[in-house]
Amino acid sequence: MSRKRTTKECAFCKKPFQAEYRSDRGWQKYCNRECYYGTKNRVVKKITICPGCNTEFLGKENRVFCSTECNTKGFVSVKYTDNELIYLASLNPGFGFTKFHKELYGKNSKVISRLFEIFETWESQTGIDLFDTLQDPSKMIKMPVDKYFLKYGHIPSGTGGGRGASRGVHETIRRESKTARKIKTDKHLEFNWGTIRRR
Repeated sequence: MSRKRTTKECAFCKKPFQAEYRSDRGWQKYCNRECYYGTKNRVVKKITICPGCNTEFLGKENRVFCSTECNTKGFVSVKYTDNELIYLASLNPGFGFTKFHKELYGKNSKVISRLFEIFETWESQTGIDLFDTLQDPSKMIKMPVDKYFLKYGHIPSGTGGGRGASRGVHETIRRESKTARKIKTDKHLEFNWGTIRRR
């Protein structure tokens, strides 16, 4: 059985060639393997306006920012605006800066410096230190170690629990219930999103 053939233009080099039709793939798009692999390895560049600094730049087709600096700055402001970050920080006193950062951006540490920039600018304009607001120790509560252990399943580091503290659950609870030792914790605080939708 002969295959259908027709003259087509190569999708890569634009030269005419005799294309074959195959029922499983349709019409052949490239005149040879070099052209087929040429499209796979070709870097398409385009002129884009960087949302971080509003300048034009020539970059790969899917590139959004002109530099790493703009990418970091843009990542923070694209996900949440500066005003949204200020609003969220003021809604969550005592939540902790590290937990705040992880709640909004996960493990992306590139945005930490941008958050500090936003907080410093806000402090210079209003006199309110949002970092201190997030780190406010007055929002922590004292909880008996045995109750903490029952609720969270471990004893926090630095409280004398030791490496093997979680091995004997019943022994740990029995021992700690006798001591009446209390630890400060902020685990009871839940993140307050206010009117902002999580992204």
